[in-house]
Amino acid sequence: MSAAGWHGALAGGLLGLSLSVLPLILLMGGVIHENTALPAAGIHLLDWIVKLTVIGAILGLFI
Repeated sequence: MSAAGWHGALAGGLLGLSLSVLPLILLMGGVIHENTALPAAGIHLLDWIVKLTVIGAILGLFI
């Protein structure tokens, strides 16, 4: 973040939000290939989005 000149909790939160694409890909693989229930995958995806956004915001406070 500091290499790009991004500072603050908002920039960190946006970075965390953009990184939530990775769990989306993993969970979709479980839904398609392992017949995981879509509501269960949705709950886990929401959990990942919240975690990554909050961790990014906290990290942005210190960088």
